[in-house]
Amino acid sequence: MIPRIAFVALLYAATTSAVCTKLADCPQYEALKTTECQTYHHFLARGSTSPYPGHVIETVGKVCDQLNNATHPKACGYEDVEYWAMNGGERWCISAHEGAVHGQEQMRNYTQRCPDSHLIVMGFSQGGSTQLDVLGGGGGLLWGCTQEDNPAMNITSAPGSKVAAAVVFGATRRSANQSYTFGGGQVSDGGAPRSAKQLAGLQPYADKGILREYCQPHDPICAPHTQNVDMKYHLDYFDKWGTEAAEWVVSRARNASGITTGGDQKSSASDILRNGITHPIANVFMLLIALFVLYFAIRRIAVWKSSSPRYAPVSTTEAV
Repeated sequence: MIPRIAFVALLYAATTSAVCTKLADCPQYEALKTTECQTYHHFLARGSTSPYPGHVIETVGKVCDQLNNATHPKACGYEDVEYWAMNGGERWCISAHEGAVHGQEQMRNYTQRCPDSHLIVMGFSQGGSTQLDVLGGGGGLLWGCTQEDNPAMNITSAPGSKVAAAVVFGATRRSANQSYTFGGGQVSDGGAPRSAKQLAGLQPYADKGILREYCQPHDPICAPHTQNVDMKYHLDYFDKWGTEAAEWVVSRARNASGITTGGDQKSSASDILRNGITHPIANVFMLLIALFVLYFAIRRIAVWKSSSPRYAPVSTTEAV
């Protein structure tokens, strides 16, 4: 029964959700897609049978609206985790493993090229499960098939150490009673629970405060053991939680950049000079420059006067 629910659910999600899932329907997000080095770079994993970039793109847009600004208009963007995203028994297991492997590989390649970037991980449904596999390791029995194992990503070295925030919605393989679950669905396992080893792989990210999963009761994918399950509860995360999740991601991203309040990421001296006196830090910076210039100007005048005959002191003996 559960595999049939999963197949129908994700097919339904791909065809009837009001949330934008493909760039053809929301071209305003096209400019955010890039593989170039950025201060904040998302890796997105779509749900089963969904087009790229999938249901999370509107949340990504809300994040980048706050992180991009006049000084750094391309500080934030995204790339897709490239994987099959298929459903139905063995295809799901092959697809989910492919997503976990590709997600880790893409993040590893990106941080090698862009070592100063902060990574943001997002996924929905199968994509949410896949992103948990990326961070904490994956594999095991689900939907009547056995997904191949993949190792966890070490948080103490890149790319794990570069993750600023990870948020997933309606994940398929998940465990009940986890501290990082929001939305009320923590009372239920998902289609299958995560193993103790996989939970241990996620815990460092949870302990660091950079991992969240949203799962609500009645969702047949992430909380199938709750009453009155209905697909509408799997599809309305972005209406209910999208803005809250985006605000949380922005706070984690800014924290990773050393910014505790709103505003621009750390600017170089050239940025400050370019901004001029409109920037409060620049006011102090420009004042210091002015004081140094004034100090050295006075010093030079004093030296010039001391060496000029015109300003040489008059001897009282000669005057007599």
